[in-house]
Amino acid sequence: MSAVALLWRALAAYLFVRPFTAPLVDHGERLHDYYFLPTCLWSDFEIVLRDLRKVGFDLPVEIYRANVMTKMEASSLSELVRMALTAGVLGAGSPKPR
Repeated sequence: MSAVALLWRALAAYLFVRPFTAPLVDHGERLHDYYFLPTCLWSDFEIVLRDLRKVGFDLPVEIYRANVMTKMEASSLSELVRMALTAGVLGAGSPKPR
């Protein structure tokens, strides 16, 4: 079974046993501008893997890191940030937070 399929199954089992009950936050357009950055995404992903590990799903972070780097054609998280800067995702013209 692929690592991504295993992750989805683990998440489904986790949420079945521990449903998400907190209210959702509407970030509006800021969601993409401020939270869809490689380092933020990776940090959040590591938190998800940590939570899954606490309930018995010990998924190795290295498999997912290699998968992300391969898909993004980057060799490190800093290179992903450089790619985002080059693409203008992290440019100075980004809107200010509300």
